[in-house]
Amino acid sequence: SGPSEQYHQIISSPRSLKVAAYCRVSTNSLEQQTSLSSQEQYYEEWIKRIPHWTFAGIYSDIGSG
Repeated sequence: SGPSEQYHQIISSPRSLKVAAYCRVSTNSLEQQTSLSSQEQYYEEWIKRIPHWTFAGIYSDIGSG
């Protein structure tokens, strides 16, 4: 099974899951910080839209590049 089939199986499964997101940018520049904030907001909202998922948080990372 390919990635899209696995994705569909996870989304349509009635099983309750705790789901977290991992967001990363490569530098600590202002532009990248804005990107990180946008990523965090996007994934939190997306996870909370799936009825059988419980939002478990976000791990954010700023690379050293």
